[in-house]
Amino acid sequence: MNPVLVFFMLIVAFIAWVIYRIRRGKREREARRLFIEQYPFPRVLRFKLEQAYPHLSHEQTTMVLEGLRTWFRMINEHRRANFGMPSVAVDTAWHEFILLTQQYADFCQQAFGKFLHHAPTHGDEKAKRDGLART
Repeated sequence: MNPVLVFFMLIVAFIAWVIYRIRRGKREREARRLFIEQYPFPRVLRFKLEQAYPHLSHEQTTMVLEGLRTWFRMINEHRRANFGMPSVAVDTAWHEFILLTQQYADFCQQAFGKFLHHAPTHGDEKAKRDGLART
């Protein structure tokens, strides 16, 4: 077989593979975005937030959970970025969600395709500022 033709076929095959991977990645990100948007947080998570912040109204607690949802969407859309938490209350919601280990692990698998680990920045004020600036 002509080496030029083989080379051309390899180039076409590679381009087709790249297009396939891009389209597949877009479909996966969209499916994950929809999952995050439609995910019903466990009721016990709201209960834990209401215990931690008894002064917040039901609507304000909903806003905290929506803040967590928004943060998860940002993580999904910008995989390599490191975002800080938008508020202490949203951080508390995430911590409480993590403690619901099986539900959190299942959520992460569906939302991100992997477990989203907690990596605190205790004592590293620059890392906190940088993360919040990207939020």
